[in-house]
Amino acid sequence: MLRVSLSVVCLLLPPSGAAVDYLLEEQLDRRLEQAAEGDVEAQYAVGDMYYKGRGTYVDHEKAYIWFRRSAALGHRKAEFKLGYMYLKGIGVGQDSTRAFELLRSSAAKRYAPAQFYLAQMYALGLGVGKNSTLALRWLRASIEEGYRPPKAELATIRADLDRVLNGQEIEPPLPP
Repeated sequence: MLRVSLSVVCLLLPPSGAAVDYLLEEQLDRRLEQAAEGDVEAQYAVGDMYYKGRGTYVDHEKAYIWFRRSAALGHRKAEFKLGYMYLKGIGVGQDSTRAFELLRSSAAKRYAPAQFYLAQMYALGLGVGKNSTLALRWLRASIEEGYRPPKAELATIRADLDRVLNGQEIEPPLPP
């Protein structure tokens, strides 16, 4: 049986994070080549890497460009990301109407996060007229697709939906 001390193993490992950064940088380079050739999945992946700062720095303008290319080819996750960016004003001007259009397209393709946000938009009347029936329909669809929102959001959303169902007004979220 081979025995290796922990100190020897530590000497063999690169400094913390260096290997991961290098691998992500290499992945970004490969995906950029594929994206430039028109690969819709690669276009989305590149956008996501810029959006999250994986293998590169966070650059929402570049993320937007790549998400837009992928969404133009019907990629449901790219449509969602663009819609979310418009909804929150991330890297673009906040535009609830454009957000609604993109999220509706993604939701129609059974992308659960888009269905969830579309439900919120209907409940709050963001980019579309308030419609509690459609809000609940899209919320149910997102749950059936397996979406589980962050627990912090869930309590607020439940309270908002209860108010909508009881005919009470709710305040739309403040822009970031």
